[in-house]
Amino acid sequence: MTKQLDATDRALLYCLLTDARTKESQLARMLNISKQVVHYRINKLIDNKYIRSFRTSVNYALLGKTRYSLLMNLNDGHDTAQCRVYLKSLPDVSVVIECIGNWSIYVSFWVDTPRQFDQTMQKIFTKLPVKNYTILQTVYSATMFGRVINTTFKEKFDDKGNLDHKNASFDPLDQDLLRLLNKNAREPLVNLARALSVSVHVIKYRLERLKKTGILQRCFGVIDMSKLGYHEFTCLCKLNLSEPILLQKFVKYLRTHKEISFYMRCIGDWDFYFSAFVKKPVDFKKLTQQLMVQFKGLIVASDTFLIDQLF
Repeated sequence: MTKQLDATDRALLYCLLTDARTKESQLARMLNISKQVVHYRINKLIDNKYIRSFRTSVNYALLGKTRYSLLMNLNDGHDTAQCRVYLKSLPDVSVVIECIGNWSIYVSFWVDTPRQFDQTMQKIFTKLPVKNYTILQTVYSATMFGRVINTTFKEKFDDKGNLDHKNASFDPLDQDLLRLLNKNAREPLVNLARALSVSVHVIKYRLERLKKTGILQRCFGVIDMSKLGYHEFTCLCKLNLSEPILLQKFVKYLRTHKEISFYMRCIGDWDFYFSAFVKKPVDFKKLTQQLMVQFKGLIVASDTFLIDQLF
């Protein structure tokens, strides 16, 4: 495989972004190629590190949980890699990202209560030499998976929040199933059943129920977008909240912009957070400048940084 992917490879990547559990036979029909070619190309994409892993997107808000984001810098001379390993070991943490710019680490975690939030923060601050930080509480968010590489299929979005907690049915078996899927979202049903000591029928039923309730939003491939020539930049915004109509237009604009990959309305030192995939840093600068002009009455201040790597 060459460094320059062809249209079929890019279409396959997008298919695996939207549903990593799609069968190879179905992918073959979608892409009009043979099942054997699909299998070969997936393995090549993995071997060449275009696909780093297969994970899950879970809407824990439906289980009554609240998401917090912690942006922080560590004291000089501390090993960021060791800190990242520790953060990933915490049970409530869902995402850890190394950043470049005004912030060095981004952590996302879901909790049931303010007490659980406080306990998680204490674990972080007693273990890591935090220099400075800011905390954001999610109101609602949306993820637009890798749409900059999609030229064929209808776009799909993962929306979290912006709804009342439904407290959907969820038990320890569901939790264990999601834990295994987050390690490898393409794990065969028979392997999942064996690991959880249940039948394949039970696993299939549970997966369908988790999808139907909206708890399991997506199984997706983690794509190394840098190998495709893209950089992911993030912008934090302080907003004039007395302009609700303008905020709605701002969200609609982000939702339809090809380069935007994620946005989040939040509570804290910042009111909004969005990310975009761009080819060059100057492209993101132009995007943010355009937004500052177009939504001048809404955006009061902003801060940007580069997403280095997601774990």
